[in-house]
Amino acid sequence: MVQSTLSNLTIPAVLDADALNAIAAGGLTAELKEWSGGRFILTPHRGEMDRLIQSSGEAARVDQSPMEEAAHWAERFGCVIVLKGSPTVVADPSGTAFVAPAVEPSLATAGSGDTLAGIIGGLLAQGMESLDAAIAGVHIGLAAAQAACADRSPRAMMASDITEALPEVLQERFGDGA
Repeated sequence: MVQSTLSNLTIPAVLDADALNAIAAGGLTAELKEWSGGRFILTPHRGEMDRLIQSSGEAARVDQSPMEEAAHWAERFGCVIVLKGSPTVVADPSGTAFVAPAVEPSLATAGSGDTLAGIIGGLLAQGMESLDAAIAGVHIGLAAAQAACADRSPRAMMASDITEALPEVLQERFGDGA
């Protein structure tokens, strides 16, 4: 099912969580480059990235050099990769990598990755290119988490707090969109 869905997908897409696990479990990493055409954005955390790498037949080394690994695998998979963690790294299929401008401990909460995937998906739906949507999504999600932390302890943060801060952050950064 995953194979037929991805091989027929002609629009940009964010692949997170269970989609990444299905790709790894099905041994489908070799096909990603052909299917993606640079349109897919993979948003793994370190564990999901390890599974993707191992399913390609190589040993995972993400914790040793996340920037280099994200760049290598983005090129190999032909996808934009948002490697979530401390720090978060965005890499594109050309092998170029970008590091998030800050680390926010409150993002290490359940559901924050889903929130990030939703932000990136929303930007794609508005017509942004995959790399631009990934970078902007990381910045917007980070700013929303930082804004949410102004009112509560990072240890008490929930993904819904980040989501609730989004309208304020978007208004502050983009105004009314005119």
